[in-house]
Amino acid sequence: MIFFSAVALLSGWSIGKHSLKTAADIGSMGVGTVAFVSFGFFLCVVAIGGISFIASCSFNLSKYSFALGAGVPALFYLFSVLANIGAMQDVAALTKFKYVTLFTLFDVKGLASYTTAGACKSYIAFPIIAAGLYTGAVIIFKNKDLPL
Repeated sequence: MIFFSAVALLSGWSIGKHSLKTAADIGSMGVGTVAFVSFGFFLCVVAIGGISFIASCSFNLSKYSFALGAGVPALFYLFSVLANIGAMQDVAALTKFKYVTLFTLFDVKGLASYTTAGACKSYIAFPIIAAGLYTGAVIIFKNKDLPL
């Protein structure tokens, strides 16, 4: 999860439909705006971590938990990249990939401009998704018959 968040941050906020285009966009934001956007990204990472946690609680073999826990977020990132390419090149078939990824909910421009829609996507959806995934993982693990 830490590696994934570092890759996303180093890629220049490229996740999502409305990404910041240049480093000057990030440099022109105030400290409060950067903190607001960073907290939204933190919530995104916590929701993605919930996918890995529920995968680890669901399977007895690590190869299955790694495949699902790392594979689904990697597919989300791949779908996000394909959707961004489709939006830049006006390819309608590729823009449909934005509907199958959680990263669409991370709206950097909406968060940076303090709009209600941007804040609702990240500040409401991600905690609900994360709480559901972590709660489901605890329930699955609690009811699991461990092969000791």
